[in-house]
Amino acid sequence: MGRNKAFNRDQAVDSVMHLIWSQGYQNCSVKAVSEMLGITRSSFYHSFGSMESLFIEVLKRYYIHSPFCAFDQINEQSDILKEICTVFQNICVARVTDKEAKGCLMINSIIELVGSNDILSPPLSSSVDAVLTRFKRLLNAANMHGNFSDNDIDQKALALLNLLIGINVSGKFIKDYEQLWSSTRLSLQSLGVYNTDYNMT
Repeated sequence: MGRNKAFNRDQAVDSVMHLIWSQGYQNCSVKAVSEMLGITRSSFYHSFGSMESLFIEVLKRYYIHSPFCAFDQINEQSDILKEICTVFQNICVARVTDKEAKGCLMINSIIELVGSNDILSPPLSSSVDAVLTRFKRLLNAANMHGNFSDNDIDQKALALLNLLIGINVSGKFIKDYEQLWSSTRLSLQSLGVYNTDYNMT
């Protein structure tokens, strides 16, 4: 089978992203991906190098849709704690409206591959470290603004990361928004991040 002249790299990466998102990385072989894209295996390797390098490209493409990016976009001069809560609330909405229960590709991949794939573990672990660092920065900024008084910022940041991962998992089977958001809001409140004045329902 010759290479499809209509092959478009951006569209191909998007297609592979959705395939991995629904089936998991380890269930997507080079053969299956090549057939889906309508290219030969040799064309696949020529275009992408390896399945691992393609997956890293997929993760970079997915990042702009991920909660990781949403936390990066929080303005540190804004009401930081409320913005954090808003992102978590939006994540709850996304999870309960995810009819296929796919969850977050980034977090799914971390759970699936970190510790079991020597090539992909480092970049995935780095993404976890990056969001943890971001949480620390946001909480420190809120502390400097006088909105968050706590000496255990590192532990609170880790707790936010655990909450983020937990929502992605529980959101696959909890499809009631009020239930998912209420439990999330309670966790945020216990960490001193959510303020009842926010009145976020």
